[in-house]
Amino acid sequence: MKLLTSAQTLADAMRTARFTHYQFMATLDRRTCARCGERDGEVYKLSEMNQGENAPPLHARCRCTIVAYDGLQYGTRATRGDNGSYQRVPADMSYRDWKAVYIDKSKTFEMWRAEFDARRQADENSALRQRGRQVIEDLTAGRLPTAASGGKVGTGIHGTMSANDVPQWAPRDKSKTIPKEEYIKLRALAEANGIFLIGVKNFDGTPAIVREILDTLIGLKSKFPAVSDNRHKLELNMSILLRAQDYAETIGREIKFNAAAYRDVKILAAEYQKDVDKGYFVRGTTYRAIPHHEFGHVVANVYKLDPLKIACEITGLKPKDVLTWLKTALSKYAVGFHDGREIIAEVFADMSTNSPNEFSRKFYSKVLHLTRGVGNG
Repeated sequence: MKLLTSAQTLADAMRTARFTHYQFMATLDRRTCARCGERDGEVYKLSEMNQGENAPPLHARCRCTIVAYDGLQYGTRATRGDNGSYQRVPADMSYRDWKAVYIDKSKTFEMWRAEFDARRQADENSALRQRGRQVIEDLTAGRLPTAASGGKVGTGIHGTMSANDVPQWAPRDKSKTIPKEEYIKLRALAEANGIFLIGVKNFDGTPAIVREILDTLIGLKSKFPAVSDNRHKLELNMSILLRAQDYAETIGREIKFNAAAYRDVKILAAEYQKDVDKGYFVRGTTYRAIPHHEFGHVVANVYKLDPLKIACEITGLKPKDVLTWLKTALSKYAVGFHDGREIIAEVFADMSTNSPNEFSRKFYSKVLHLTRGVGNG
């Protein structure tokens, strides 16, 4: 009888789910040894997994584990302090970075985030250039862009609305938060409309911008009731964990708005307009379209819609032709992924303007028809 370790069991499950890579995860506390800490965050091929070398256990009583890796890192991970209390840090913070910020105190969290964002932006710029070349090659050859030029295929996926460049947001003011009485009002309004607030209480921006986002989501939600009920809530998260270039991010029913971006609305408006002027986002939209854009992702997730299929049905075009056409008919961001995940988001953004184009009106009408009478999934 073969005794399976936790890592072996997890690896078998990953193979069954058709993952090809895994990520090494160490525990973020003072007890973690240097050997395990050095491997934290490293990504390896499942076919090359070797316990004791690149997979736990590395030694007796090793507390490390592995997780499936699909190229995305979002959310948070747990860390434990000297007093045994737990807190959350960004999922992309490695043991080395955690130790530098919280143990050695050789840098602040803000310094780490700035350095990390700069490194990631450099990597993404290189990747985007490669992806752009691949998309052009595919379309020129009459092929639908491949997975290598787009992203992960499927509905119910995570979507992020990012700036074309890395903006310089106003610095965080930890001494400033939403006044208690204003927060109570916002929370009551949110709860009355099936929306759960996260991060709002400690947001260092104005209550007015949170109320504006909340009112927008309430209005949109009224047309798509399955987005929330007694079991599922739409979540509005003013997050301090997003990358500098991310205006917002949606996972399932949770919409994370970049607290740094919304800290100063004038800066946000100016940065967003730069991207609109470049054709990156839908022309005629303003920063107020961001909640509309993200809500489009929520609708696609909850109702399990296929944006690319809908676009093809409306236009009568094949997938590769739709992507080529939408780049100028809607926005560059709408065709950023080969599976069309951003099409519905940019349509919802366009519908926030006074004069949405004909494609957006038809697409939105089709979505209303497909979601009519559909309950929560």
